[in-house]
Amino acid sequence: MPWMPAPARRRKIAWLNSLPRYGSKPTAIVLHITASEATSQHGYFSSIRFAGSHFHVARSGVIEQYAGTGARSAADLSSRRTISIETQGVNGPWTKAQLEAIAQVVAWCARTHGIPLRKMTSSSLSQHGVGWHRLGVDGNFPSGPLGGRLQRGGGEKWSGSRGKACPTDACIHQIDDVIARAIEINKGGSKPAAPIQEKDWFDMATKADLREVIEEYVKSPAGRKALCEAVWNTDGVLDAPADTDTKKNPHWGAAGFLRAIRSQVRDLAKKG
Repeated sequence: MPWMPAPARRRKIAWLNSLPRYGSKPTAIVLHITASEATSQHGYFSSIRFAGSHFHVARSGVIEQYAGTGARSAADLSSRRTISIETQGVNGPWTKAQLEAIAQVVAWCARTHGIPLRKMTSSSLSQHGVGWHRLGVDGNFPSGPLGGRLQRGGGEKWSGSRGKACPTDACIHQIDDVIARAIEINKGGSKPAAPIQEKDWFDMATKADLREVIEEYVKSPAGRKALCEAVWNTDGVLDAPADTDTKKNPHWGAAGFLRAIRSQVRDLAKKG
């Protein structure tokens, strides 16, 4: 089950990784946009259990991988042959950092699975390369570069939602740049320091992102137990009583309070 190394961050979602390709190999890389400004889709994909991508690339250039590329894509109507890359944004275009990160993912997928770095002209099974969601979407799209599945003579269907414009006109116009950069990377071209190295995910995460992570964590009995033990035993949660040496330890865990109370009860018992 191939996983991209750094700068990608591995945030495994179990149900996405359980989807088999039934012996098929990846032949297409499909680019999406989330129609959301959420910096991560981990919590959302973990909870809905009917759609999800292999990768997500934030506007900042942060790359998250949710499923190994040996798993089937849930983002392309369960296509057996696609690797899906979701990207943050309601509309395009992709930011400079985002475009660079997308190219890094595309270059790695191409190297790992032998996918040609060329633009697909349709979602037909005979087309191998780099595509975008609209290639497999039915709708009244214009002919030419912005056309969808019907305007391109049919092909594999990648969405049940008619007229889905993913990944937007602006991003479709950037795909040539993504491919050109991916080719350069795989030829040994310069690799700028990825933004992901500058800050940790927790530094950039919003309160909503952190809440999603915690909510997902506490769904499991093991997660709830670990959180309870951490609050109970870890100093730093509660202010220490005023009659204690707060210079050494100004904040206590709940267990510390219980030990202090027990000690006071013992002292009172000795005094009679």
